Amino acid sequence: MHDYPMINSYLIVATPDGTEYPVLFPQAISHAAMLPAGAIPVSGGYFVIYGGVITILTVTSETLDILPRKADANLISNLLNFAKPISPSAPHQTN
Repeated sequence: MHDYPMINSYLIVATPDGTEYPVLFPQAISHAAMLPAGAIPVSGGYFVIYGGVITILTVTSETLDILPRKADANLISNLLNFAKPISPSAPHQTN
């Protein structure tokens, strides 16, 4: 196991109605390759998760020429359900 955080890539895309969604993917894949058809790229770059904290790095997406935003961490956190209790599912019952 690594003692250092792994760098991941992300895009924040908007739908035509302006709703923003994060798209997370490995660093080995380009940002342009992960842009969904019809989506509008809003921001993007790289992030790490270390000690339960998401940190947005100050590196731009070269393939889409977009900048990261500090606010992107909140969208990523919401997607990953950080800091939210996860309700246990109902117990499975057999007959």
